[in-house]
Amino acid sequence: MQFALGRTPPTEYYQHYQKYHLISLEKWFNQLEIEDYARVGNRVKETVTVDEGLLDGLQHTMEPLLRFSGLTTTLKKGIIDLLKPFTICSKGDVLTPEQAKLLKLFQRPLAQFKIKVNLHWNKNNEKV
Repeated sequence: MQFALGRTPPTEYYQHYQKYHLISLEKWFNQLEIEDYARVGNRVKETVTVDEGLLDGLQHTMEPLLRFSGLTTTLKKGIIDLLKPFTICSKGDVLTPEQAKLLKLFQRPLAQFKIKVNLHWNKNNEKV
């Protein structure tokens, strides 16, 4: 862990990390929460639907992949056109590999990355 967070001031992950007190570090780690993409096997907390229309953010080369995944698509002047709304996943579903890939493709992070500190090692008294 020390190697990951930095052993010396030049290698510190977070500036002045070594000056922080243990309690404030535990509090910081326990409050850390970052949005992340749901992975295969995660249970979904909301329904995600893609509305019909042009999908400007995707390259035209993605169209066969989308069609293979079940979306009804065509190409119009090099832009993917979704012909009818498509539900990627419903609330309570367990994600399949295809659903997880589509959620990432449509930039819909549904998971939270958290760190919970349960134990720490004290170098002075060598206790956990």
